[in-house]
Amino acid sequence: MQLRKISIAAFVAASSLLLITFIPQTALAENVGRTTLAASIRAKINRKVDAYRQLLEASYNSSALDASAKTESDKLLLASPPDQQIAKGQTSSVIESFTTSGLSIDRVSVKSSIKSISKTGPDYAVKADITPTVFYQRIDENQDVVHSSCWWTDQHEITVSGQEEVLQNKSSRLAASPSVTGDVMVPEPLADPETSLSNIEHTERGLTTAQALSRRKSLTQPRFSVMAGATPTLPNYMDGVRYALKWTAPPYNGDAESDYNLAHPYSYLPKDNCANFVSQSIHAAGAPLKSGLTVNTKDPTVWTPDLVLGKPTWTWANAQYNYNYMKTNYYKAYPDPWLDMGSLIYADWNSDGTKDHMMIVTQADRSFLSNGTMVFNTYISQKTNNRHNIPLSVEMSLASKTHSNITWYGLVIRWIPWHAE
Repeated sequence: MQLRKISIAAFVAASSLLLITFIPQTALAENVGRTTLAASIRAKINRKVDAYRQLLEASYNSSALDASAKTESDKLLLASPPDQQIAKGQTSSVIESFTTSGLSIDRVSVKSSIKSISKTGPDYAVKADITPTVFYQRIDENQDVVHSSCWWTDQHEITVSGQEEVLQNKSSRLAASPSVTGDVMVPEPLADPETSLSNIEHTERGLTTAQALSRRKSLTQPRFSVMAGATPTLPNYMDGVRYALKWTAPPYNGDAESDYNLAHPYSYLPKDNCANFVSQSIHAAGAPLKSGLTVNTKDPTVWTPDLVLGKPTWTWANAQYNYNYMKTNYYKAYPDPWLDMGSLIYADWNSDGTKDHMMIVTQADRSFLSNGTMVFNTYISQKTNNRHNIPLSVEMSLASKTHSNITWYGLVIRWIPWHAE
């Protein structure tokens, strides 16, 4: 019996050996070659994207006050003339937004994280998260130098080209020096089409980006800052500001589920968590949850992250519904977005009357240009995409790269008794 088992095992082993012997060796070599080549191509693209990241960093630092950072940046930009124009296209308007806001860049570091690589014809489309961290300074009203930092993340689709696929020994190879021929930011999502319902009002006036920037020139103080003798409808609104700053800073400075507070469910719209995040901040500021006797998630009178089966209400997770709920209960509409801490800012990406995105104001201050002109700055924090205390003017610059016709709206905390401006 044991001899029979050995014979069967020997037969199986021999059969397997014969099968391998008769497989064409060219096919085996081709399969192995493809696997190795894919890794080789990926490694070269990774290196090219990292080189482009360095160019972005150099482009930012070309305007830096830090002399050593500027010198090294200038050398790198001169060594890569084709790709530097792509990098400058991403950084020039952002640098201008800092400068016109009275904010001088000390230095900038840029991180990149590749999410996917796909082949599109002769090129490769690389989706990567790009995160600049900007260290900057401003001159305050006491003529003191104040140092600060901020950061943001956007997904970019980077086109790596200059690649020649040459057939050699039934395998292909990537050209030794591919170049970046395009860099496009991936736009934030528009609002759910169901938002535009008959029970949603679109009567408020907003401002285009150009109008908002023009309006700022006439400001001398924050819109509706702390009012003597009055009480805010959200007395602990600074707790909401601190919440937003905490959950947009490391280790939570991303948009993955791990970057959110586990005490709240991740939004049922995982690609759009802006309203979900700001609602968490407002709840941290003292606004109570409200569920009522309903299971209708679109009920405009309720506000909770978990109304039924783990789903939030639309007032919690949708920018337009949230705007209406907040305006009814805690905030007052204001026609421009240059607001004080704890205020809310909404963006209608395509100016169709429906608000697609929201953020919370986490800082407000004054800075002075070299000619002595005072500039009022509002700073925002948000998710999708992650921003930590960045100047609103910079957010406007970034948003304009993916949306050409934006309308901005503001909500300011009500104070009781209310004082009109």
